[in-house]
Amino acid sequence: SDCVCVGLILAACNSAPTKSAKTQSKPGVRARVADRVLDNYLRRANESLRKHNFEEAAGFYYKAAVYSQKKYGPHHPLVATQYNNIGSALIRKRKYKRALPYLKRGLKLALSSPRLGPNNTVTASIYNNLGTVYHGQREYKKAVEYYTKCLHIQEKAYPANTRFHYKVALSHFNLGLANRHLRHYDQAITHYKHALDFDIKKNGPNHPNVASLYNAIGAVYRYKGDMRQAMNYYQKALDIDLKWYGAGSPKLITPYVNLATAKRRMGQLDKAINYYEEALKIQTKEQGPRGIRVASRHGDLGLTYAMKGNRAKSIAHYEKALSIELEVLGSNSNTVASRYSVLGKAYLSTKQYDKAIDAFQKALTVELKNPRPAQIQIASNYNGMGAAYSAKGETKNAISYYKKALDLSIWVKRIHVRNQQLRKSLCLRKKANRFKNCLSIKSQPSGWLFLWW
Repeated sequence: SDCVCVGLILAACNSAPTKSAKTQSKPGVRARVADRVLDNYLRRANESLRKHNFEEAAGFYYKAAVYSQKKYGPHHPLVATQYNNIGSALIRKRKYKRALPYLKRGLKLALSSPRLGPNNTVTASIYNNLGTVYHGQREYKKAVEYYTKCLHIQEKAYPANTRFHYKVALSHFNLGLANRHLRHYDQAITHYKHALDFDIKKNGPNHPNVASLYNAIGAVYRYKGDMRQAMNYYQKALDIDLKWYGAGSPKLITPYVNLATAKRRMGQLDKAINYYEEALKIQTKEQGPRGIRVASRHGDLGLTYAMKGNRAKSIAHYEKALSIELEVLGSNSNTVASRYSVLGKAYLSTKQYDKAIDAFQKALTVELKNPRPAQIQIASNYNGMGAAYSAKGETKNAISYYKKALDLSIWVKRIHVRNQQLRKSLCLRKKANRFKNCLSIKSQPSGWLFLWW
């Protein structure tokens, strides 16, 4: 569903279409000639956009901005619009840092322009693009701030049942996504439902856009831990996509996987397996049997069969996933290391101790090469090797690996305690009315070390 979300955000980036310079020209031959120069820049920029050559488009928009500022002055609406267009083109290329100064320049000019000001739709478009930049940089609080400013202007400018009211729905969608990342789940659901109401009115209840929003709302409920509501929305999305695209369509992969994951977490393992297998069939047909997404589905099936207690099938799917990941990603991938670790635990549960040791060792080989290794994962693999050697009766080896795991776990625990002390000292510097909230910050627990004897 996140792919759909990104697409909709980017679709909103061009919400302020470039106006022809001729509409702003003064009478006289020289002005008309000058406007032809500006129109030429804008025409070539739009051609570059159609060809997805966004860097080139940004270059032409920059020339248009410089020319407009020289010809009409810095407070003319064309100047702010061109800086917004530069930012928009760079956003399409995901060049967020480069887009930011142009958008800030455009916003400053728009706010100071007597013909634009703080309540103009061009200003709203710049706010929207700034929100998208901060969203792309994972600064979600700032994204919410700018999306909200954009929404306030749009709600006044585009009342319900008007031609451009879809922009209000897009802003609600963007706010829903940003709030979801901030874990403000209730606010995210509220914004998503505003967007959903608009889409149902515009496109009818059985449109793919409606299904995408059902998927987005289902995801929020899943993050909240409300699996029943999540399944309800995922099922609605799947029903619409089945009617619209037909069985076997690649568009069904996301709703199948979403619904399977929700059912797995609800303990409905047989239904989860059925949906994962449907997704696997489609992805195998779409990508071939060695596609990386196919490996992900084998991993999902392996986990579900493990939860069901069918260890043989679980291992078979994990091994298929590992085979594909080794081929596609190479032996030094962190994904491959994680898969070895999972397989090691699966082999350990079926008393295949030599295979378990080999899998844990291969996982450690990759993880220890990482310049920023995950210490908890390394400790877990040392612990797994200790358990395997202990089960084989090789006590010396078992103690050696248990000691490594314990030493690493104690080190991580000390870091955890040190971080807690740092948070507490920072909290003491806060104002009294924020003290309690600050102390409630929770860090990820380092976890306890379990020794398997």
